[in-house]
Amino acid sequence: MTPKLLCLTLAAVLAPLPLLAQEPIIEQQSGPDILYGGHILVGVPVGEFDRHVGAGLGLAGHGVLAIPDAPIGLRVQGSWLVYGSETYSAPLIGHVWADVTTENWISSLGVGPQLMARSGALRPYVHAVAGFSYFSTTSEVRGQDDFYGFARSTDFDDFTFSWGFGGGFQLSLSDSLSLDVGVRYLDNGRVRYLTEGDIYEDDFGDVFLTPRRSEANLVEVVLGVSFGR
Repeated sequence: MTPKLLCLTLAAVLAPLPLLAQEPIIEQQSGPDILYGGHILVGVPVGEFDRHVGAGLGLAGHGVLAIPDAPIGLRVQGSWLVYGSETYSAPLIGHVWADVTTENWISSLGVGPQLMARSGALRPYVHAVAGFSYFSTTSEVRGQDDFYGFARSTDFDDFTFSWGFGGGFQLSLSDSLSLDVGVRYLDNGRVRYLTEGDIYEDDFGDVFLTPRRSEANLVEVVLGVSFGR
């Protein structure tokens, strides 16, 4: 092969290499944005529920599956709220005493759409959810010098469909962390539940329950943090 032909051959082989070295243009398929957060929850009873119980305290969390750069997403939220608690001491065996703590609580889970601002230092949002609420009264026994209980039982429970709506705002603290403040209404419909004093034990050790039945709706105020935007 002559030098001239060799040069032409090498040129033909090497010419496409710069093009091959470039990254192929592939259309990026971005997935949904995942936003999430946790809150301290104050539950204020309204309507019939307000005549039977006082305000409660609990924890709440949420996650939002959002369309990238769009103001809409699918929200999942859950909460756990204690609306009543009482503790008394009782002899366990011989001269050993134990504390018996009875708690009345509600756990809720809902899913639904959320509309939200995705940019700016102050980002408002609104949402609506539907799901269920679980009302339960449980009792736990623990030693008077112990932190954890060693026996626990469910005294009464009920299950109901629930729905709600709410809104709030997120105040940006950093690129991915925000202070989250919100208010929401939770409609639990009519449900059976116990309050403080609804469990009675007579002198013979027999236990009697007097459950109530009413609407059990709440206005919930949440304060916490959210991640993502």
